[in-house]
Amino acid sequence: MLLYTVLPLPSTPLFTAAGISRINTLAIIPAFLVGKFIIDTIMVHAGNYIVSNTTEIAAGLVSWQNIVGTIAGMLVVLLFLFIDWRRLLQEKKLTLNFNIWK
Repeated sequence: MLLYTVLPLPSTPLFTAAGISRINTLAIIPAFLVGKFIIDTIMVHAGNYIVSNTTEIAAGLVSWQNIVGTIAGMLVVLLFLFIDWRRLLQEKKLTLNFNIWK
């Protein structure tokens, strides 16, 4: 329970699963509160660091490595988006389908 609440996942499925499995909520709430306190504390400190060091962080954002990495990442996402997965899996033929809006 504690591990799940520390991860950046929504808590609604956690309580839905607990309700379906009829787990006592008094056993869940302490671990949930501790986990949420830990992750919220980390987020507040990270936000404070970012606000107090904005100029240093922004100065390192624009470099040729970041631009090349961003373009490469976008190309990988577009490649996975435009691959005709049905044809690839069924016929073992790699084709690109640019008509993705149906």
